[in-house]
Amino acid sequence: LNPSVLAKIYNHQRAHYKRAVSSLRKQYFAELTARRERDRRIKAAEEAKLRRETLERRRLKAMRSAENARRQLEKQEARRIEWEADLALTQRERDAKKELYKKARQKIVDELEAECHLWLTTPAEVERALR
Repeated sequence: LNPSVLAKIYNHQRAHYKRAVSSLRKQYFAELTARRERDRRIKAAEEAKLRRETLERRRLKAMRSAENARRQLEKQEARRIEWEADLALTQRERDAKKELYKKARQKIVDELEAECHLWLTTPAEVERALR
């Protein structure tokens, strides 16, 4: 065989090998790029899902907090109404007791006035004693 023919065959096979390797490298790079893009999309979807779940938990927590605050306000209003009712009852009892004492004092005064003519002191002496 002629060395120039062998050189051509060698160069042809070498060029064919380089094209095959280049093609495989391009294919691998394309697959790698596609895999990275797919992984990036999956990661972005997972992060979006986590953000949605976090936001949903926060929304539910905010709703629970608002409901608890509303219940607290209702309880506070109920306690205030109960306190006002208790205050009114206490005031009525106090007023009734004052009225009872007033009647008792008036009864004592009436009894004393009724028997004051039996006393040995004069009204002038009473006025002097009170001054």
